[in-house]
Amino acid sequence: MSESLPPGLIDCLIEIGCSENFSELERIAEAFPESRNGALMRLRPDSWYNVTATISELQLMALIKALTLLEQYPNFKAGSVSPVIWLFRHLPNAHAKIDLINWILCHTDNDYLPFGSSNHGANSLDEYHQRISQFAARGMERQNIEEERQNAAKARKADESSQILFGAIRRKDNKAIAALLARGADRSAVNEAGQTALEYARLNGLGYLFDGTKP
Repeated sequence: MSESLPPGLIDCLIEIGCSENFSELERIAEAFPESRNGALMRLRPDSWYNVTATISELQLMALIKALTLLEQYPNFKAGSVSPVIWLFRHLPNAHAKIDLINWILCHTDNDYLPFGSSNHGANSLDEYHQRISQFAARGMERQNIEEERQNAAKARKADESSQILFGAIRRKDNKAIAALLARGADRSAVNEAGQTALEYARLNGLGYLFDGTKP
């Protein structure tokens, strides 16, 4: 085990987790004074990966439970660097441990447990999946709204360009015509005489600006 972990602490936490006598967590700071500042909850992942190599799967699950609840005590909050995250990732077939995941979600006030990303306040794995789907649907809805907004803005710009395109043709302003076409001006837009912009341009000897041919 890592030297940064007080001797005997892990065994104590495992025993508490196995017995589920979690009220004993209140005495951790007293029994292990060096742990009072909660620094052990913010150790690098490797320190906890070393722990997983020395204990059984059942002991690992018990340790995860104890640490999940230990976070609720002063100084032991760990957020996104909680050891529960690292230990869960080293648990064989972790995502198949539905009962354990449900237990963690029901007992944690840390938004990052057990996956290392937001649990969205879910109290069960089913609820977690439902909320993920809801967030994904909302994200897609926001994306669709933004795409519609952008398309509407492009359409307005193209419409504005189309409205002034005939004036540019009448003035034979080649640069303005090219710029308007580049902005999406509709070459099939119709003027009061029923002529399309392309037809009107050809009548004025400017058809080449529309079809890319040289005058």
